[in-house]
Amino acid sequence: MMQTVGESNSRMACSPFTKSVRDSAEQNGDHHADHPSYLDTDWDAVLEICILAFTPVHESFERLLGGDLFALVYPDWKTSNKDYLSPLANSDARDRLLVAEQDGSAVGFIHYEVDSTKQRGTIGINAVHPAHQSKGIGSLMYGHVLQIMRAQG
Repeated sequence: MMQTVGESNSRMACSPFTKSVRDSAEQNGDHHADHPSYLDTDWDAVLEICILAFTPVHESFERLLGGDLFALVYPDWKTSNKDYLSPLANSDARDRLLVAEQDGSAVGFIHYEVDSTKQRGTIGINAVHPAHQSKGIGSLMYGHVLQIMRAQG
């Protein structure tokens, strides 16, 4: 599911969530979820979070559609999700793929795009590990991305 956000003229300062922010937070004893940029070492965790978070959605689709139709529409949704995520992690788009961490472990991810000429941003694929859902991590990720979008105009 994608969400498009129209931009206003207001700009918010926001700190980029990079490896240095992650290291700084850890040095200061801050183990709250933050949003560092994607690193190659995050791949397995991001893919696992994606599969785990989307499994209930696809189980629901299978119940609604029935097994035969579901198999036609979503023959291998896990591979499709992997194939969708892989280019985001292995291209310039990786700068817009953020990973939420808590206690040094990935607990969520979010991808976004910004078109500053049209003053529009798009939030793309995102998920929070089921064990960490309903704890505000998704809201933090969305809030951070919206700050980035505003800052980029």
